[in-house]
Amino acid sequence: MMIIHFTSRPASPRGTSFGTGWRRGLPSHERQRRKGVETMTRKFTKMMTAGCGIVAALSMALGGCGASGGNGGATAELSKDDVTLRVSWWGGDTRLKKTEDVIAQFEKEYPNIHVEPEYADMHGYLDKLSTQLAGGEAPDVVQMDVPRLASFAAQGVLADLSGLKQLDLGDIDASTVSTGQYEGVQYGAPISTAAIAVVINRDMLDKYGVQMPDTSKWTWDEFTAFQQEILKKSNGEVYGATLIKNDILLNYWARQHGEELYTDGKVSISADTLAGYLDQTAEFVKLGIVGNADRWSESAAASLGQTDFATAKSAVAFISSNQITAYSASLNTENLTLAPVPSDTQNGWGYEPTSMYWSVTSKSEHPAEAALFINYFINNQSAGDILGTERGVPSNKTIREAVAKTAAAPDKEALSFVDTFDPLCGDAPRLSPPGSSDTSEVLGRYQQKVVFGDMSAADAAKAMIEEVQANLDAAK
Repeated sequence: MMIIHFTSRPASPRGTSFGTGWRRGLPSHERQRRKGVETMTRKFTKMMTAGCGIVAALSMALGGCGASGGNGGATAELSKDDVTLRVSWWGGDTRLKKTEDVIAQFEKEYPNIHVEPEYADMHGYLDKLSTQLAGGEAPDVVQMDVPRLASFAAQGVLADLSGLKQLDLGDIDASTVSTGQYEGVQYGAPISTAAIAVVINRDMLDKYGVQMPDTSKWTWDEFTAFQQEILKKSNGEVYGATLIKNDILLNYWARQHGEELYTDGKVSISADTLAGYLDQTAEFVKLGIVGNADRWSESAAASLGQTDFATAKSAVAFISSNQITAYSASLNTENLTLAPVPSDTQNGWGYEPTSMYWSVTSKSEHPAEAALFINYFINNQSAGDILGTERGVPSNKTIREAVAKTAAAPDKEALSFVDTFDPLCGDAPRLSPPGSSDTSEVLGRYQQKVVFGDMSAADAAKAMIEEVQANLDAAK
């Protein structure tokens, strides 16, 4: 695993993620500090490459502490002095621009607070953050997602937000707020929600004379027939979609079969139900809906902008609903429609997971300012206008309604999909347990084995359940 060395430095100019450093070379105290960080990072790297994983590494770095939710004794009152606040997130160029625009507004309103942005793509973000935590160099505010929030919270590296009076979560649905809790403690402030959906390029349907079906309650057989029609009328030039390596989509499938992916910290999806998911993945490949196995594998591993859907080689894809904005930009069209995932059962299987959270690290020296920044990001209307649905549908109900009035077409589609999807939704599941952050990648490996005929779906399902459960057990 790649470990990115990332350490503190003098405050960089706004708009950059890395400063140029000390002009006359490193002073002696900084050389000593970095030497200590490098020693810790080497230990951390050794544990990671030995397969112990992020939880074990963080436990080592923190001396085995549990989920205390503390903030290192730092004051929770706003300072009147100048404060530098480090804020870290993952994402691409669009997210960077929007986030930095919000930061500029925040700094204008609170001139004594300077926000130092730190960002990376998703693959580098977790490695970087883990290294920072291991070296005592964590940012004040960090972006989290559902599969990882519990793992970080369990190791005591995140602060309890409920004690920070500068943060108000009152305009967010209680069910959404609760998704940021681990063992009853609020570690994540929900930024947004985003469901897994089917996105359809209506320009391509029009081009080949394919009628848009009624997707409000479509079944898997109807979905298959729709995709086969696209393939036939385009003479095999345009593909469809198959199931993706995504634990939320897998949980939708489980709930459609009366099960849950996890229950009480254990894998609870049955081997038969999981085998059905793997079989369905392979069936779409066999039917030629996504081309042959090699083509499917290549597209499945591609970055968003290089997928078959983003490059107009496919008219259908499974995506996170907030990604419609990025796909619209890639395809240079606003004629995209979001539809619910197909289902043969129509009652209560769906849910809108929180797509991202802001968290405060437990060792932050500025928890009050960190909470103030999160509050501004989530609750300020000007911030909401800038952000739109880039991170998902805003969790704040008032912001969401205001954004809907002026949103561009892709954002409007993401927002209106909430109403389309709501009748299919039941209660959201509890936060994914510690150790579950690799489940999507594990799923992808077993999909590959089944699609290429290396394992039967039944054997792959049993092996995957054992592997995922071992990951959960190792995180306890």
